[in-house]
Amino acid sequence: MTVPPLYVIDTNAIIDLLEADLIADLFLLPCRFVVSDFVQKELLHPPFTTLVDLGLSVQSLSQDSVHELMDLIDRYPHPSYADLSVLVLAKQVKRPLLTGDRALIHVAVAHGVEWCGTCWLLDYMVNSRVITPEKAISSLQKMRLQKRNPPQDECRQTILQWKKYQGLF
Repeated sequence: MTVPPLYVIDTNAIIDLLEADLIADLFLLPCRFVVSDFVQKELLHPPFTTLVDLGLSVQSLSQDSVHELMDLIDRYPHPSYADLSVLVLAKQVKRPLLTGDRALIHVAVAHGVEWCGTCWLLDYMVNSRVITPEKAISSLQKMRLQKRNPPQDECRQTILQWKKYQGLF
């Protein structure tokens, strides 16, 4: 039996999906999601236990990773310590980081951490047939209405692919 792939997800991506009414759909994907224990204190709505009940896992940082986190906090005023903690966790477990936070993406690139954005995650949902392309497009619109801002260029390209796939373009 193969173990489903693991992704480290940050608060920003979770909030994007909450705003788009896709959080339950996230956990229908054929993979697992994990956050650092620092994120527990940052996510208040919905209650963190709701996310754990849906399938979100929590992992603590190793002692070396905590030291690395402290170094990053000193070096980067943005993103938050909780967001930096998931970056360090992604590095610790050698798995991709899911984020829509531009500041966190900048730090991930600077430190060689593989990352995927919110649009990539929506595309994964479409390709896994968890949601339709139409639902993905309307979800992006909901995110924008809620002042969530996934990378526009990436999203534009992804939307064009979905429209071609559906014969809408």
